[in-house]
Amino acid sequence: MTINFKRAAGTAQDCCIIGKLPQRGDFIRVNATHPGAVYLDGLIADSLKMLDGDGEAGAVYRSIGHSSVLLRYRDALFLGGIQPSHDQAGRNYPLVAGMFMPVGEAPEPLGHLLLARELFFHGLREQLVSAYANSVEMLACRQFLEQQALLNASFSADLHLARQLLDRHLQQCRVGELNQMLSAAGLGALDSLLLGFAFQQQLLRKFASSLPSPLFLLPLPDSDGEDMLYAAMWLSLYQTATGREPSHSEQFFLLRQQGRRCLALVPGRLTEQHVQMCWGRKPGAGVVFDASEETAPWRADKQYAESAYVLGRRLCDTDVSIAEVRDVLRNVVQSMD
Repeated sequence: MTINFKRAAGTAQDCCIIGKLPQRGDFIRVNATHPGAVYLDGLIADSLKMLDGDGEAGAVYRSIGHSSVLLRYRDALFLGGIQPSHDQAGRNYPLVAGMFMPVGEAPEPLGHLLLARELFFHGLREQLVSAYANSVEMLACRQFLEQQALLNASFSADLHLARQLLDRHLQQCRVGELNQMLSAAGLGALDSLLLGFAFQQQLLRKFASSLPSPLFLLPLPDSDGEDMLYAAMWLSLYQTATGREPSHSEQFFLLRQQGRRCLALVPGRLTEQHVQMCWGRKPGAGVVFDASEETAPWRADKQYAESAYVLGRRLCDTDVSIAEVRDVLRNVVQSMD
C-alpha cells in the first residue's frame, strides 16, 4: 500500500480523459491510447453491461454522483474521478479523468498519499461535475490535470503535512466514535474488523488464485475534508493489520452506498462488480467482507482467539485513541507466527 514520490515532475502524457457529455455525440479522448486508459475503458465498458435493458438501473446510474478513485495498472497508480454521464443520444458512459503515477520502491503509506492529494481530488471533482452539468468542453479539466502533473516537486512538503494531519487525527479519534459509525452502517465491532483485515489477507495470499478479492465497505463522515481524514485512517489501520504480509495491491473508491459515504477498499484484483458500485449497484452477496461472520475460517484459529482477547480487552475502553489502537494492533500482528 505504498508509493514513492521521489521522482521527476509528471508530464501531460501521464494524464487522461475519456467519456461522454450530454450535449455531444462523440466520445471524448485525451491521451486515451495510454495502456492504463485502455484498461480502464475496457473495465468500465464491462461494468456498464448491467444497464442494458434495465430502465431502473439506468435511472439510478443517472442519479449517482461523483466518485474519487485510486486504481492500479501494472506498476502505476491512477488517481482520478468518475462522473456518471451520457451522450446526446442518451448512451450511458461516464466522464473519467485523472493521472497515472509510477509506483516506486521507497515506501510511503497510501493514506498519506490520499491526504497529500486531497486538493487534487476535490479540484478534479469540481471539474468533472461542472463539465457534466454544463456540458462544456474539457479544456479546463485538461489544463487542471496538466498543472497537477507538474506539481510533483512539492510532494515532499505535502507529505510532511499529511503525516502530521493523520497522526493528530489518530490521537483525537476515539474507539467509541468508530464503533458508533460501524454500528450505524451495520458492520459489527471494530476489533472484529481489524482482525478480519489481518486474517483475510493471510487467506488471500495463501489462496490468491482461487479466492476473489474481498471488498471492505468502511463508513465515512458525510462532510468534505473529514471524509478524507477518516479514509486515510482506515487505510492506515488496514496497512498496520496487514503489515506482516504487505501485498501493495490495494485499490479504492470514495463513493456513496445506500446514501452513505464510504471507502470501498479492494485489496486485490479489480472486477466489473467493484466498478458497478460507481453506478449505484449494491455489491452481490458474499462480495462485501462481513466482520461478524461466525463461519469465517480463522474464527477457530488459536491465534485469532489470543489476538481477539488482547485487542478486545483494550477496546473495551471506548475512550482509547485510535493511535493507541494502532499500536496495540501492530504488536498483536507482529506476535503472530
